[in-house]
Amino acid sequence: AKPTTASPILASDWSSDACSSDLTGDRPGALTAIQEAVDLYRNLAHTNPAAFTPNLASSTATLTRLIEPGAARPAWKASIEAAPPPGRALIRAAAARWFTANDQPGEAKAQLRAAIIAAETESQPHQWTGELRRNLRDSVRQSQLSPDALPDWISVDLPTELLGMANQ
Repeated sequence: AKPTTASPILASDWSSDACSSDLTGDRPGALTAIQEAVDLYRNLAHTNPAAFTPNLASSTATLTRLIEPGAARPAWKASIEAAPPPGRALIRAAAARWFTANDQPGEAKAQLRAAIIAAETESQPHQWTGELRRNLRDSVRQSQLSPDALPDWISVDLPTELLGMANQ
């Protein structure tokens, strides 16, 4: 389905509804709402990856928190496949954090490695590079993945000020 101009607002509303429903104990309502948000963000990520891929990642994380654990891998896979190439690494990093938090270190490491390869090989618009690399660096640290054979930008600590200047 082609997104309409109202889709970003609607996706945000569905995401907010999911959080509210979850807080009030309405798990079925939360699940329905977040699935709607994820579906919209999967479409929106194609039209404007820089604007909507982070929303797709966070909404998919919310979805996978609400669904049965066995359904999480297909949900992450669908979001990764829905994102255009520049955003796949960002979705994979979010998936890796979810798998780490849910005691699936093997899957977390596989997602991180795929994200790092994607970040190194996909042509990234300039605005993506800094955010993506910070995101992956944080994910690697959280997962305790060995920095062996990883790019220097993952394993070398750089001052935040220097990173900010490099991304301008």
